[in-house]
Amino acid sequence: MKNFGILLRGKSLEKIDLIIDKFDDCMIVNNFHVEFSIFEGEFKEKKITHFVNTKKGMDESYYKQFGIKDVRLAITEKHIQMKHSMVDKIEKCIKYYKNMGINVEYSPDYLYQKILKIRNSGISCILYVSECIKPDNIWIAGLDFYYIDYMVKKNKLNHCQKSKDIDLFGSFINIVKEHPMIQYNVVSYYDRFPELENLNILKSKIFGENK
Repeated sequence: MKNFGILLRGKSLEKIDLIIDKFDDCMIVNNFHVEFSIFEGEFKEKKITHFVNTKKGMDESYYKQFGIKDVRLAITEKHIQMKHSMVDKIEKCIKYYKNMGINVEYSPDYLYQKILKIRNSGISCILYVSECIKPDNIWIAGLDFYYIDYMVKKNKLNHCQKSKDIDLFGSFINIVKEHPMIQYNVVSYYDRFPELENLNILKSKIFGENK
């Protein structure tokens, strides 16, 4: 595949117009219903896969409206084998999607250790696309590393506190370095990206009062 989009929930998603015409296939991450209501027109012609953690997904109406037929879980089957307490939660999650006729698949087991270390659905999605889809170009919007609030949910401080022990930025840069044949094109308000040959930052400055 030549181009693939990954749409996260950071504030820089508001600049989606910079990349929306670059891909036909994309992944959205976790509960995206409010973002859908804002960018409804932009998603009409896209083939969307929903990348989710173990929480219940969006309302069925969104899957029907945007023709979403595939879900990828941000965990592997090995996660379940190693933590039996997750079984009931995962089974309910899978049943929710299958009752809507949606195809559900785990992330592959060989990604278990990396996903376990990342502990974040957005970065795990980037890893999944890099390892399993392997497009020539990945187009990403909404990747701000909690540097600024979510576009529609104001919980920056809470997430920053939770992620103190999780090196999300380091995990992302490692993914970029480990996949030199993929060009990563990123719309972000984060402003501390290193210069890497296969990393193209399309927007990294905060505008006006968005700081």
